[in-house]
Order: sequence, then C-alpha cells, then structure tokens
Amino acid sequence: SYVEAHGTATPLGDAVEFAALNAAFRSRGAAKKSYCALASVKTNIGHLDSAAGIAGFIKAVLSLKHGWIPPSLHFERGSSECDFGSSPFFVPTKALRWDAPLRYTGLSSFGLGGTNAHVILRNAPQPTKVQRKEGGLRLLPLSAKSMVALESATTALAEYLKDDKGATLDEALQTLEEGR
Repeated sequence: SYVEAHGTATPLGDAVEFAALNAAFRSRGAAKKSYCALASVKTNIGHLDSAAGIAGFIKAVLSLKHGWIPPSLHFERGSSECDFGSSPFFVPTKALRWDAPLRYTGLSSFGLGGTNAHVILRNAPQPTKVQRKEGGLRLLPLSAKSMVALESATTALAEYLKDDKGATLDEALQTLEEGR
C-alpha cells in the first residue's frame, strides 16, 4: 500500500521508475487504481547523495512502525510521462493514517554505479502474551555456542531476573520461547 521510490525528479528517471513499478503492480492483472501511495524522502529532506537509499529505508521502516505515511512535500503534479490517473499509484500530499494490522511497503533504491534493488518490508507482528498456569516447573530455554557462553548467559539471565527493574519470570519465558 506504499512504495518509497527513488524519485529522481528528472523527466527520464521518474518516468523509467514509474513505468517499472506500474508494470510490476499490473503484472498480476489488477485493474484497481490509486490505492498505493508513491513517495520519495527527497521531497522531505533533499537528495543525500550516496545516503539517499538508506534515508528512504529509514523513512519506510518508521512509517511501518508508527502506522503513518508521511506527505510528499511541495508536490503539485507528476511528470507528464507518469499517468497517475490510470495507475495503482497516488502521491500523498498529507499524512495518512495507516491502520492495517499487516502493513507492507516496497522500497525502490537505485544507488551509485547501478546498485539497484527493490525491497519489500512488513511491520513486525504484535507480541502475544502466553497464559501460564501458576506453579509447577518452568523451562528456561537458553542456547550458546560453548559451555562458557552458556554459563555466562545463565548468570546474566539470573542477575536480570533478580533486578527489581527486570522482567517477570513469565515475560522472560515468553521472550525465550517465542521471541527467538
């Protein structure tokens, strides 16, 4: 529902990128129009030269995390080579709330020397709490590369659980069983 594009703001670059994205989104025969936000971090902070790709990546990750698609600042109209009206894309001109429980974004990055890539990112799943019965034995699964490392991890976990600011035993179990 959102693609963070390279967005060169050049007549050739934007047209080529738009055509490639349009072909990819149309390859499955979808006729739906204007459902996917297409933006570039460059409208918000300028072109960062060799750091432009990582800036777009950071923007995409933060958008997924916080559930907002930022606006493309100063956008009035796209290139005449880009037919937004008949494409899956629109350019967000205001911040859009992104409430879907599963959010996906594409990141098109065209770097120096032809290091082109397209990455698909998804928001992290919400953690679930495991309900446990009171009492009884508990298994704390730990893993390590050596016995010395295992002893170190065991000691560190014990110290963490003793600390008043540390996690509860159930929270530690949850992380050790489900979070790894």
